Amino acid sequence: MKKLLIFAILALFTIFTLHAEVPLRGSLEFYSGFNSSDSEFCRNAINSNLVFQKAMNKTTVVVDIQADYDTAQGSSAIRSLFGPAYNAENTSINSSFINSENQKKQKDIFIREAFINQDFHLSVFDSFSLRAGKIITKWGYTEFFNPVDIINPQDYSFHLMNNAIKRKKGIYAIYPTLFFSRYFSVDGLINPVFEADNEFSSAFMHENSANFFNAVEVLDGAFYGEEQPEASLSQASYGARAGLHLQTFQGHLMYYRGYDHSPTYTLKDDAGQTAITAEYKQVTMGGMDFMANLIWDINLKGELAYYNKGKFFAVKDSEMASDIADGGNGYEESPLLDYTTGFEIVKDWPGNTFLINFEYNQNIVIDHSNTMDQKKYRNRFISEIQLKFAEKKAYIMNCSIYTLEDNDLGSQFELGLKPENMYVIKTGYWIFHKFSDDEGLMGRHHKKDFIYFAGDIYF
Repeated sequence: MKKLLIFAILALFTIFTLHAEVPLRGSLEFYSGFNSSDSEFCRNAINSNLVFQKAMNKTTVVVDIQADYDTAQGSSAIRSLFGPAYNAENTSINSSFINSENQKKQKDIFIREAFINQDFHLSVFDSFSLRAGKIITKWGYTEFFNPVDIINPQDYSFHLMNNAIKRKKGIYAIYPTLFFSRYFSVDGLINPVFEADNEFSSAFMHENSANFFNAVEVLDGAFYGEEQPEASLSQASYGARAGLHLQTFQGHLMYYRGYDHSPTYTLKDDAGQTAITAEYKQVTMGGMDFMANLIWDINLKGELAYYNKGKFFAVKDSEMASDIADGGNGYEESPLLDYTTGFEIVKDWPGNTFLINFEYNQNIVIDHSNTMDQKKYRNRFISEIQLKFAEKKAYIMNCSIYTLEDNDLGSQFELGLKPENMYVIKTGYWIFHKFSDDEGLMGRHHKKDFIYFAGDIYF
């Protein structure tokens, strides 16, 4: 991989030196955040992207090389899981887990996206497009909780503070699209190489990681690494969707059979000790999405996913030991219905823009049992408000997430200045609050309110 990266960088440099008008663009982002109560830095990060994009007749080539320095990643994140005594030679921790791509380095350079897209004009159909390489794509129209957008793994090292596009990691895939007409299309996906989510962070604990720690504490278990699907066509992930594209309405029906990017920490009794393994389960999903443009600049949108296989839910602490003793793995499988609906209003005037976005997400565990730790329903409310003013050179923004069952809240306030088109400077504050004793999605971070300073430079 390193040789490939070096080759790609040298190739781009050679093109740049030989061609004065090479289509290169890039960005540099920095971020510094610290806890508002004790002023302790929780994350310093620098992210840089160099993007080459060239369209030649019916062919488009895109290469996005990313370089990161992030104190929330790397060995510090591993220590946040396994404690200060962690070292790379620890034989009780599976070395394949530590050395896998699942755990990024604190300093890293990698190809985020690199693909060739070829268009063909057909006599029978309107056109055909074939994209191949390392790609990032988006299914669905909602912004925060996307039930059908499960193609790309995501980086959760900073919780939900990064938007969905920034969190995405590229996958190696072939992505064909057939346009029957300007109104109807069908596209597919073949992904033979599995990529996992990155849930590990020294700054914020992912909900899945919290469940893992709970199992370790309750059962005094030992972690024996992870089991990832092998890279092969027999273990590949597949997806397809059909889309309708009208002037005021867009929608898709879709199907996906592949592997969940988030692990299930399965348990078993190993000679009197509880062995914990991270397994990536195969899921099947049928879903739909839509976006409708209504009067008064209102956009109505929604997504619905039905997982009939591959969703597992932890049993309660009081039931876990007996479940393992009876040959179980500490989890119960159930179909899951996950949907999001909402609306957005965008008003654009000379020098000012106003946006309001509201979304409601619900999960329903279909075959729910009293032994499950998760409740049958989970309801989440998300709102986003933005106002650009001063000839759109300044903005204020608020984003809030409230979980009904957990009874907790996360809310962000941000002020940004954009004196020139090439850079933005911003500062903001994240506040977390739990209204109950439970450690919910946002409330588990109630002692980690933080203020941050950040900036983006584009060239």
